[in-house]
Amino acid sequence: NSKSFFVRQTNKKILE
Repeated sequence: NSKSFFVRQTNKKILE
């Protein structure tokens, strides 16, 4: 799922 990957990348950015 491309969306899952995108969401994960965004989530990681917010976590930083």
